[in-house]
Amino acid sequence: MCFGVGEYCDGAGHRKCCPPHSCKLINPREGVCVRGPCLQSKEQCVRGEDCCSGHCVLGHCSDK
Repeated sequence: MCFGVGEYCDGAGHRKCCPPHSCKLINPREGVCVRGPCLQSKEQCVRGEDCCSGHCVLGHCSDK
């Protein structure tokens, strides 16, 4: 079983993202499935550099 964009994944590989999506870790043990190397708008984030837009507002990526 694999998971789609926006669903949780983990660094240990027990919860894998469906190809071609990748797991962007939001802490050492868990992450979110993303479309490519960065998080899209409205996806959960920790730091601005995790987002494609460069903006992490209240825990979610923002285009603004």
